Amino acid sequence: MGASPSPLEVTAPLAVRFPDGRRRAVIACFPHPRGLLVFSPFWDAGPGGVMVLEGDILGDGPWKVGEAVVSVAGCHGTDPQIAADLAAWRAHVAAHPDPDALRAAVLAEAERLGARDAAAP
Repeated sequence: MGASPSPLEVTAPLAVRFPDGRRRAVIACFPHPRGLLVFSPFWDAGPGGVMVLEGDILGDGPWKVGEAVVSVAGCHGTDPQIAADLAAWRAHVAAHPDPDALRAAVLAEAERLGARDAAAP
């Protein structure tokens, strides 16, 4: 694949909303040949932590990707579970002895899963 993929520039926490109403926090996302590769907090702790949202990436934020919508996570209690998930992830990163290793692991997994270099949607 050549150069490592770069995560989309994220200036605020993101969340994805699925057609069935489920929501999930997003800590990193990458363009992918089939759509958008998204990582949830603690993505490597079990199945479903990394997924490809299939479809074209449309919009300027929020973004529609297939049937899913990626948007800035609600602030201060509008989605308590998303806020809790993101807070737990931030605490994990802050307490980690090598936060750069966490980022490198995300980048390596993104590359392994076929993410491509591209600008933010």
